[in-house]
Amino acid sequence: MDNAHWINQEELQKTLSEHGYKVVNFKLIGNCYKVHLVTKDGKKIEGVYNPVGGHPMKRQVK
Repeated sequence: MDNAHWINQEELQKTLSEHGYKVVNFKLIGNCYKVHLVTKDGKKIEGVYNPVGGHPMKRQVK
């Protein structure tokens, strides 16, 4: 996949933080961003995000 149209990691992390999530771990896995988050109320979330638009492809509460 051509990564010329991807949003950068810092931009996605900033967006997630603005939505109230604490980013614990952020990795590039293949053609997706894998992110471990914590909500304001302490719930842990594991998410896989599309790097082109930063949209969640999969999210799971742990």
